[in-house]
Amino acid sequence: QYFCIMQKIISLVAAILFFNLVLTAQSINKSDSSYIIQLNQEIDNYVLKRDTASLAKLYAEGFVLKHGDSRTDRKSAWLTAVAKSNYSVRQHDSVKVEFHTNVAIAKGKMLVQKSGGETTAVPYRSYIRLFIFRNNRWQLLSHHTIYHQ
Repeated sequence: QYFCIMQKIISLVAAILFFNLVLTAQSINKSDSSYIIQLNQEIDNYVLKRDTASLAKLYAEGFVLKHGDSRTDRKSAWLTAVAKSNYSVRQHDSVKVEFHTNVAIAKGKMLVQKSGGETTAVPYRSYIRLFIFRNNRWQLLSHHTIYHQ
């Protein structure tokens, strides 16, 4: 009987330690602005590589991209455009992150250039990105480019 009680206590302690570890890991990822800033750049690194498989995992269901010229792409349309794209630079700068429960708002600017000497209409773009924490991971839900006139 002593062995049975000790086994239950050990199991309970192990479960508490595991639960605490999971909560600590989630709280680090859920509120760490450097993680969101890194993820933000990683997404555009995948755009440069035309890695639509990785992007499909990082874009949330319901993802919407609003371009500076008011065009709007849903997830599938944007992934199709990325597969055909020819970007050489998509570099973020001055990114600030604001957290709200399971939402992170990233605001910054991005330098965008296309390869082959082609220039973009507006090389520096301000944007607002909305990340959502679902199923124990951050995903990009919305991107809104803001052209300053």
